[in-house]
Amino acid sequence: MHQMGRWANTTGHTDTLVVATFHDPPFTLVDPARPNHVTGYLADLMQVLAATIGVSVVYDTNNTPGDFGIRREDGTFTGLVGRLVSKSAHVGLAPMMWTLERQRVVDFVGKVPILIERTHFLVPGRPRANMNNIGSLLTPFDTNVWICLVCGMLLATVLLRVTVTLTRPQSQEDDQTFGIVSSLLHIYACIVQQGWSTTPCRISSRIVTLVTRLLGTMIYVEYTAVLISVMTVLKTSTEVNSVKDFVARSDWSLLIQPGVAYVSDWKTSKEDSLRILSERIHAGRNVKTLTPETMGQMFEPNTVTSFNLEQASNRT
Repeated sequence: MHQMGRWANTTGHTDTLVVATFHDPPFTLVDPARPNHVTGYLADLMQVLAATIGVSVVYDTNNTPGDFGIRREDGTFTGLVGRLVSKSAHVGLAPMMWTLERQRVVDFVGKVPILIERTHFLVPGRPRANMNNIGSLLTPFDTNVWICLVCGMLLATVLLRVTVTLTRPQSQEDDQTFGIVSSLLHIYACIVQQGWSTTPCRISSRIVTLVTRLLGTMIYVEYTAVLISVMTVLKTSTEVNSVKDFVARSDWSLLIQPGVAYVSDWKTSKEDSLRILSERIHAGRNVKTLTPETMGQMFEPNTVTSFNLEQASNRT
């Protein structure tokens, strides 16, 4: 093992490593009855590594859960990084996120990726407006889809009128029957799957109407399917849609796991809302602890739940 500098010998043995860690399942699990007994995924790897190198391990769990280490204004570090910098511990055992500031003062074990993390905020929703008003009939399609549909109808109207006018030999009957307004009504009938009393005589004009009717069939099927799903699936809306919205609401609470990895990084985040959220968490204002016993609280009103989607998926 390559040793950088000198450490204070807290164990009396040069072949014993002081490993600073805290309770952060499933990586490190600390038993309150036996603080120096650590299990978990990273603890198992640490034991394998120690046995391979030929050293023993002593765990120091007297650390704040979730305090991986951030840089203070005076240049010193808190948490596990601070323990390593002050050389009061040989190893910091935790799923610590790599940052350039930390890399400048401590060595990471080859930047080994041990977790893919996607943080999500879960907000209880309220039922959105249902199909009780006539405006809801537009719900199945987005506004852009309706705009494209109207533009397509106008384009098909122009094409129908142009083919009737320019096709040779020109049909006098078609020219009188399919004016610009009549052509628009004809295209509309195709879209809504209605018949018509007359059809164009020329093949090019008939192709336009057939293509429009095919497009209308596709739209009709799609609209019907989406309309059924809108009427049968409950959709919800929320009052809080971002971290910025949440920190602006003093009557909302945050349900979060103790000692999560990203809380320390929020304190120095470039986003004002994350820094405010970090201050609120450290102060304990409107913050509740997420445990298997308190999971039901995520459905309470005015509550935002922070959770790791990857861990939640793996556990289910």
